[in-house]
Parts: sequence; structure tokens; C-alpha cells
Amino acid sequence: MAAVFRARSPVALALFAVLCVIAGGLLFLPRDRAAFLDVETGLVTVTLVENLYGITLPAGRLEQAGAESIDIEDESPLGLKAGTVAEFKMSRLNGELILSLSYPNPGEAFWGLGEQDFAQNAELKFEKASWQNMLPIELEGNVEIGIAAGHKNPDYLYKGSYRFSEKPFFWRYLGGRSQEVRSGEFLSGTRIKIVDWHKRDVTASVLVEPAGPPLGLVGRTPAMQVLADSGYGWLHLEVTRDSPRDAVLLSPRWTDRALSKPWVLGLSTVLAFLLIILELFSIISRQFGRRSPHSDEL
Repeated sequence: MAAVFRARSPVALALFAVLCVIAGGLLFLPRDRAAFLDVETGLVTVTLVENLYGITLPAGRLEQAGAESIDIEDESPLGLKAGTVAEFKMSRLNGELILSLSYPNPGEAFWGLGEQDFAQNAELKFEKASWQNMLPIELEGNVEIGIAAGHKNPDYLYKGSYRFSEKPFFWRYLGGRSQEVRSGEFLSGTRIKIVDWHKRDVTASVLVEPAGPPLGLVGRTPAMQVLADSGYGWLHLEVTRDSPRDAVLLSPRWTDRALSKPWVLGLSTVLAFLLIILELFSIISRQFGRRSPHSDEL
């Protein structure tokens, strides 16, 4: 009889090992993930990766160095070239929204307003009453939200949240659905970037629109609401609180995956049951072997 138990034990051990490998692979193997951000901030910068046309602007004014300001008519169309750095900033003095446009190649036309193209950096300014009725602006590019609280510039993130969704890399071929694995809140005064494993910027779809006064900050300048969707890839959120040296990478951990998946509890129960069975086999084998020293010969 003891021989029978000993013969079965390797099979149970092999099954146990296979289940452990499957569970470990599902929890630890690299996988595609997406980050979704919803924040209210006084500053957001987007470096465009595609040409963008048809942005509808409210009434405002255009200011360029060495030139007189030009009035911007309501519903004026704005076009931006790929590579343009668009910085949206709230003025804490008068509540204006300031859209600063710059480009890495001097002398090259990179933005247009109506029928006119411009090659010079510029600031487009919109009064509080005007920009609060502005239509949401959709952009595609590398995004940086807020500024670290340790910086003298107060245009930082007021409040916001994030969530990560994941799907194993092979699910794209099997039609599997993604699942939210981690979420949380940002601290006020945080700078956020979406980066890859090498800390290079990741392209995201960004929506900028007016928001009400920041929660708990009565009398402060109204903020912008920024929604960002990174799309799926191997990425992190780079979160800076005080200085770039203190930046941390935020991403889902294996414990987040374990807690977000019901099958983990079921598999844990199965593994625990197998361990109990193996232990019972071991105890019975030892006890039976002591009572029947010649049982192997039967």
C-alpha cells in the first residue's frame, strides 16, 4: 500500500508544480497595460506627434514678441504641426487661459490661425469668461501634467485620479478583454508623465477642457480638466512630488493583479487542497510503512 501512495505522490507533485507555473506566469509575465488619467490642473504640456487641424478657439488675442497683439475672433480655427509644443496654463492673476505654442525648428511655419500661417512662437490668451465656454480640445502626443510642488511656479495639479488596465500580451490574439488592476488618487502638487520602461515619453490621447474651481480651494483660479488615455503598451506613470531626483515609477504590481482576479482565490484554494492531500498521503505512508515493514512485497 505504501508503494501505491509513493507512486501517486510524484503525479500530485507534478500537477501542483504545473498549477504553480501557470499561476506564476499569469501573475508575473510582462503584459500590455494602459493608463487612464482624470485630473484638474493649472498646467499641462502636450508635444504633438501628429498634425492637428480644426481646433475651434473662443474669442481672445494673439501675442508674439516684437509685434502688436491681434484679436482672435470667436470660433477661429487653429491648426498645429506635428512637433509643436502646446502648453496650456492658467493665469492666477486674472483667470486667463494662456496657450503657448513653440517649435524646435526656428523659422519653420508650424501653426496656423484661420488662413494665416506662423513660424514664430506665440501666446494665445483667452479671458476667463471666454475660455470657460470653450469646446474640449483633443490632442495626440506626449503629455506632462502639473509641476512638482517644490517648484516656485504654483501651476500644479490640484487633484486627480488614475487607473491601470491590463491584458496579457497573448490576449490580443485570442480576443481577451482587459481588466482594471490598479487605481488611486494623486496628491496635490504632483507632476505626471507617461513613460515606457526606458523612461521615454509615451504617446497618449489627451482631452483638455474647462473645469470648475478646485475642490477645497475656494477663490482660486478655475482649473483645466485633463483626461489622458495612453493606449496599451509596457508603460509607467512617472510621478514627481518635490524634484526630478525624487521621481517614482507607478505601475501595477503582481499583488494588484492577484487581488483583482477572482480566479486567483480559486486557484489558491485548489493549491491549498492539494497541499493538504499531499501531506495526508505522506503521513499515511509513513504510518503504514512503520506498521507493515514488508508491505512493499505484497
